[in-house]
Amino acid sequence: MHPFIDIHSHILPGIDDGLNHLAETLETFVELKKLGIGTIFCTPHQKEGSLNPPLLSIDQVFDAVVDEAGSQIRLFKGVENYFDPQFYERVSQRTVPTYGGSPYFLFELPPFTPVARFEDLVFQMNINGYHPILAHIERYEWIKASQLKALHSSMLYQVNITSFVEEVTPKARFKKVIRLMEKGLIDFLATDLHNKEIIPRVGEGMAFIEDHYGAETLHRLFSRNPRKIVKAIKSMEGPTS
Repeated sequence: MHPFIDIHSHILPGIDDGLNHLAETLETFVELKKLGIGTIFCTPHQKEGSLNPPLLSIDQVFDAVVDEAGSQIRLFKGVENYFDPQFYERVSQRTVPTYGGSPYFLFELPPFTPVARFEDLVFQMNINGYHPILAHIERYEWIKASQLKALHSSMLYQVNITSFVEEVTPKARFKKVIRLMEKGLIDFLATDLHNKEIIPRVGEGMAFIEDHYGAETLHRLFSRNPRKIVKAIKSMEGPTS
């Protein structure tokens, strides 16, 4: 089977609230490879007035990490867009930072506050040619499964693997993530890694999913579906000479 692909991580050092040092990033790559993860999308935050590193700085740190990592792991660039005026403007102007220049991008919403006219924004994303992926859908207390189901034809959904570890997940969230899996409302699994300490929990979550839903489900959500993003990036790059 193909290696796993992590589409959501805060692994670039010193750029947001994730890892702090290059050495720590390189050590994390080694540990993630032990879990079978061979490709990582680096997705630092883009949140206006808070964690909002300049895109040029992200490019520079990403390039430095790629140079140091060499061939030990495959890296792609993206961001985690936060729903705020900056994001709305970028959607309107078709300048949303995406996964490697492809139509796919990752975004997150306020966890507790409903977004007014959210369906209208999703529609605008679609007509502007984007394939939005909503991050860690299990966290949004105001979004019901019925609403996610209604919007599933317009956007894709990512869940954090560690949410399947019952011992470290709030009870309501754990129950929700189980319901989401049973209803077929999960398209991607990801680590949302901010620190090395979470890596054992990632392994536990992977084991839980494989034990309860089968290896095919784990690979579909953590390898096969993410490969569609990789293929979209490669198609944007065009043929190599």
